[in-house]
Amino acid sequence: MLDRLLEDEALEIVGISGTSAGAMNAVVLAAGLVASGREGARRALDRFWEAVADAGLWSPLKPSPLDRVLSEGDMDTSPAWLWADALSRLL
Repeated sequence: MLDRLLEDEALEIVGISGTSAGAMNAVVLAAGLVASGREGARRALDRFWEAVADAGLWSPLKPSPLDRVLSEGDMDTSPAWLWADALSRLL
């Protein structure tokens, strides 16, 4: 969505806000705009979300191989998920 909005030169961006992932988008978009204009913002957003996706490959909080066989993505047998769930309940 942001990529498409940045393509439209007729739109003037006068403010940016967001919550959660939207706030991350807002910061990256603003930094890209300041550094290199609309194209810089598009490149910055692309690089940021590629980096987020790459980081997720190494996350311990993802379905285990057994989860993938038994379900469509549940994490019921993931050791990291079970540990995090138990810890959150304890705290």
